[in-house]
Amino acid sequence: MAFVVVILWQQYDTSHAHTASEGKALVSVYETVNDMPEPARGQIQGLVEDYTKQVVGQEWEVMDEQRRLSPATLATLDDLREAVAAAPATSAEDTATQDKAMTGVDAIVEARYDRGLDAGYRLPVFLYVALWFATIMLLLGTVFSGILVTKRSILMTGLFGLVIGAVIVAVYQLDRPFSGGNHVAKDAYQLALARFEHLTSPSPATSASPR
Repeated sequence: MAFVVVILWQQYDTSHAHTASEGKALVSVYETVNDMPEPARGQIQGLVEDYTKQVVGQEWEVMDEQRRLSPATLATLDDLREAVAAAPATSAEDTATQDKAMTGVDAIVEARYDRGLDAGYRLPVFLYVALWFATIMLLLGTVFSGILVTKRSILMTGLFGLVIGAVIVAVYQLDRPFSGGNHVAKDAYQLALARFEHLTSPSPATSASPR
């Protein structure tokens, strides 16, 4: 039973790491295209922001209900890739900026692919069978072990059953990293959106010098 919990916890932790990688890549692309001229800069940054909002909104609901990614969000990512590829590059510096942005888009695509695998991950059936078999054996073992049945033994068996039940609930929750009550947090994308807002917000006016 502990073996199953460890496997699922590692998968949960890996799923969160993939969202962090995607969030970092989104920020990287957004910051990189800041050096591009308009209208390419505005178009690309707008698509990055749209994609991020779709991930934490529509796509998260799809992952929760259907354990897969949203085709609409994928279409936005395709538009982003095309916009970066079509950005004008009239100098070596422009080309370097475009290449860096495209590298960032590739990182987004890779992290998204990993997230899609995580969303569809299920614990193998044989491990669930082994889990339930072990649970039954543990509970029956306390009943048929020959121990004299007393109020104390009944209480201990009940508490033991509660602990095992809590572990089973944890297993089912961890087996759904993007749904349920213990899903992977959206913090990587929310931090990315906060970074976008910071980059586009006007700088505060310099306060007047005292006379």
